[in-house]
Amino acid sequence: MNIKNIAVVICLSMLMAACGGGQVDPHTGAQDTAAKAMMEKSEYLKNLRKLEGEMYKAEKFDEMLALSMVNQYADFARNFPEDTSAADFLFKAGEISTSLKQGPQAVGYFREVREKYPEYRKVQYCLFLQAFVYETIMKDNVTAKQLYEEVIKKYPSEHIAADAKASIQNLGKSDEELIKEFEAKNKGK
Repeated sequence: MNIKNIAVVICLSMLMAACGGGQVDPHTGAQDTAAKAMMEKSEYLKNLRKLEGEMYKAEKFDEMLALSMVNQYADFARNFPEDTSAADFLFKAGEISTSLKQGPQAVGYFREVREKYPEYRKVQYCLFLQAFVYETIMKDNVTAKQLYEEVIKKYPSEHIAADAKASIQNLGKSDEELIKEFEAKNKGK
């Protein structure tokens, strides 16, 4: 995607967000907000499908496209919080923000999913990914450990608890230390 296309996508997004109030019926003066909302929702979804297609087709990671997708996902979730896709889109915004090394934003999206959609099927991963972001991007091992421990406490019978335990054991270790430990374990076998 070239810069011109990105600019068009961003401008369209801003225009859709700026439009408000719905159309006014010339006879009654009433606003048709429901119809406008459905049109906006379908435009958002159409635009998101297009952006996702472009991102997955790209030969290399396109940071501008990724930023646009994060914004579109978050806008959709905020404009249509009752839609069944809202939690998924916030989760995806968190994943992409993590890839972009935007720690506070990623943590915020994962936290928002947990708070607004506690029954979401990936809510346990949101908690784990918050810990992961604190550990790897924000370099805050204290908060990371607290969140990993919360994963273990809240989801003890799920495999994510084992992942959290392993993460705690390796917290603060360098890549070299991890490699040495791995090699030592393999020598003993």
